[in-house]
Amino acid sequence: MKLEIVLITRCYTVVDHPVLKKLINLKWKKYGLKANLLLIAMDFIFIFTWATLMMLHKWVPNDYFFQDKWVIALSFFCTVEMLFIIFVEIREFLTLRNAMRKWKKWRKDQVSQEQIHCHSRWPQEEINLKKQITTLDLMKDYYFLDWWHVHDCIILTFLLVVICTFLVELGMTGNLKIARHRLIALSLIPLWLKHMKHLRAFSFIGPIVITVVRMMFHIAKFLFLYFEVYFAFIYSIWLMFGGTLKLKTLDAMLFFIFRISVRDQWLVTQNDEDLILIYIITVTYIGIMTFLCFICFTALMIDAYMR
Repeated sequence: MKLEIVLITRCYTVVDHPVLKKLINLKWKKYGLKANLLLIAMDFIFIFTWATLMMLHKWVPNDYFFQDKWVIALSFFCTVEMLFIIFVEIREFLTLRNAMRKWKKWRKDQVSQEQIHCHSRWPQEEINLKKQITTLDLMKDYYFLDWWHVHDCIILTFLLVVICTFLVELGMTGNLKIARHRLIALSLIPLWLKHMKHLRAFSFIGPIVITVVRMMFHIAKFLFLYFEVYFAFIYSIWLMFGGTLKLKTLDAMLFFIFRISVRDQWLVTQNDEDLILIYIITVTYIGIMTFLCFICFTALMIDAYMR
């Protein structure tokens, strides 16, 4: 739990201490390297088997499915893999939660002992100790501090839903093929990124993976600013040009306005009276998107890389 405390308290400067470096090197040489290579191999087997199964045309709940023994064997193997990973995730969650609770209790006992010896002459010390207790109470479990655990939960949820749709289609006369194919298409994207969780431990690829994760938070900030401007112009453009030309439907207009923001399309009209309004809207929209959103996005990406 020593290295976990460094991550929980975000004291990353302590990692440069010679004693902690020696501890990390010993753990890495003793079992860290072998364990990570084993986990990466298991991840690739899980990814390729599930990707192969979901992309097979024979993986359809009909009479021909029970005649193909290889598809049945692969389906059984993938299901066992998924159940094993669910068991590992639940065990890891319970282990980390219990370790976190024990550490919190130990730390609270220490702070409580320090509160007993506080002197009234220095009230700041007691205030600081109370803040530490409040921080400990608000501290999340270590399992959810790592976003890759959340990513694994998303993958397992998608796969469970895919299996449920397969079983439902197998036991009923209804056709869920289109819905199941859409779920498969969505689940393949996070499934393929699963191996990046254990690649973080290697020095040659780990910093890139960590940088990409940090970029996700900055991309969320950029998307907030982008959609603030995006939806502001949607209402005015739909009011003026909705239902005409390329903007016949709302979904077509949403994609059309997005193409304008990346300079892939422009507003066009056959009415000369709307020409000046088109100039104003297009120049304003592209100007705000370029000078406000995309320049801020570049600055956020530079900040994520430099950190």
